[in-house]
Amino acid sequence: MKKIITICAIVVISFAAFIGYNFLKKGTSSAYQHDADIIRLNDLKIIAGYLQEYYENNQTYPLIGASEVPTYVYIATKNQQKYIKGGPNTPHTVVPVVTFIEELEKGIGRKIELPFDPQKVPDKKPNFYIYMVSGQTYNIAIHLHQEFEFTRKITNGYNKVEVSNNPNPAHAIWSPKELFSNQNFINAASTKVNKPGYFEHMRREIRKKGAF
Repeated sequence: MKKIITICAIVVISFAAFIGYNFLKKGTSSAYQHDADIIRLNDLKIIAGYLQEYYENNQTYPLIGASEVPTYVYIATKNQQKYIKGGPNTPHTVVPVVTFIEELEKGIGRKIELPFDPQKVPDKKPNFYIYMVSGQTYNIAIHLHQEFEFTRKITNGYNKVEVSNNPNPAHAIWSPKELFSNQNFINAASTKVNKPGYFEHMRREIRKKGAF
């Protein structure tokens, strides 16, 4: 009996190790991150497009003027929210993503599907997007695994790119027009994925349960 229990324990531990290994491998492999980065780049275009629609209707951007200190929106699912830690050391306010969505829909005049980072669990980089407002300036930041000509390297496996109405290309902060017309960006965002439909299906299932 003791031998059987020992064998079962070994099987359970081995299975858990197998699951953990494959999850880690899937989440950090170059093929996985290659596909995730393509999704992230296209998400940036979608979010910037919503902001442009909002601006055309309202001659301002969401949450500008809402606070005297910088305002942050962490575009993260309910599950991703638990990985948001720390934040700026300077005074700021955080607006819930659902409030941000409501404001976008109100300003645009229709329902939208706000994209979210396709990675459920973070690795070297955050697994959420950030919308930030300071004064009359907005920034949208996404975090990428790969390094591109248009990104800013934070560390290996963590690269950042932003779009803003107050661009600073030297720090990988671009105007939407400049970034989205950049041939390197176009090439990266239109690269063929290794597993077509994988992230689309995953995010669709998350939305069914109420992403935000």
